[in-house]
Amino acid sequence: MKKDSKKIAILTSGGDATCMNKVISTFVKYSIDKGYEPYFIYEGYEGLYKNKIKKASLKDVRMIYDRAGTIIKSSRFPEFKDENIRKVAISNLKKNNIDTVFVCGGNGSYIGLLRLTEEGINGIGIPGTIDNDIGSSDYTVGFDSSLNNIVESIKQIRTTMESHNFITVIEIMGRQCPDLTVMAGVATEADYIITKDNILDEKQFTEVVKKLRKSEKESIVILVTELLYGVDGRLSLKEMCNYASSKIGEKIRLNVLSYSQRAGTPTALDLYNATILTAGAIDHFDAGNKNFVSALKNGKLQFIDVDKAIKMKTPSRMEIVNKFVNKNL
Repeated sequence: MKKDSKKIAILTSGGDATCMNKVISTFVKYSIDKGYEPYFIYEGYEGLYKNKIKKASLKDVRMIYDRAGTIIKSSRFPEFKDENIRKVAISNLKKNNIDTVFVCGGNGSYIGLLRLTEEGINGIGIPGTIDNDIGSSDYTVGFDSSLNNIVESIKQIRTTMESHNFITVIEIMGRQCPDLTVMAGVATEADYIITKDNILDEKQFTEVVKKLRKSEKESIVILVTELLYGVDGRLSLKEMCNYASSKIGEKIRLNVLSYSQRAGTPTALDLYNATILTAGAIDHFDAGNKNFVSALKNGKLQFIDVDKAIKMKTPSRMEIVNKFVNKNL
């Protein structure tokens, strides 16, 4: 394919993930080795719409592989669903003689990728999101680094909770995917986990806290996946804690880890998998394939058509939750 399509571009989209820079570095170095001309699209799909496209060089990626974040920036750009917006974006690609775009991002970014393929652009996806919310891959770039950040934060919070016999609720990122919450909870021996698959109302939540207190636990740590509360008529997580506190006569402390979960030094596993997923995608493209995403399934590198990949769902983790954490409640 490279004889007909010399120029290829990459963008990072959605929330940033540690190791996106490793994807970018591998993309530039490996594509040059293969005889391609790599280009950067800055600021995700919004940058594509605004024609923020620049040729990349080896100098641009020197020593960035272990930096958190993304040097080409990222954005959330829901306007990309507008056909007129996409037409401008496609026009910008054609002006630069680019017909292949690699997209590193999460589930929403893959939907944008599908839209590109529908407009005749060769779209190639690399799973990059701390949430691990891409059903086509067991593993997404940035997940392991974020998980390690979360585990360290929980350990630090737990020391204070234990010293004072406090109760805490810790909100963890993940959007609609529970993997960060579940794996962090199992790793740190949390006392209870709430995900999209076992959402509690304020009364149920209060009963759980009461039961945990009766079990003679000195400190109590409850992990909750973000975006479950304060929507669809539910109380916010803060209101939930206040309600339960008023019923048990004891303050429940809410900790929101927020953006600290995205930062920090990438783990070796993330650095390795980012390389495998990116280089593998370039190899598959170089062999003449179009419109696919790279993925790790059962430990093996695979390539899945974009339209099929988007339809694949992430699994529920309730079997793990009930086996190791919520088993007695």
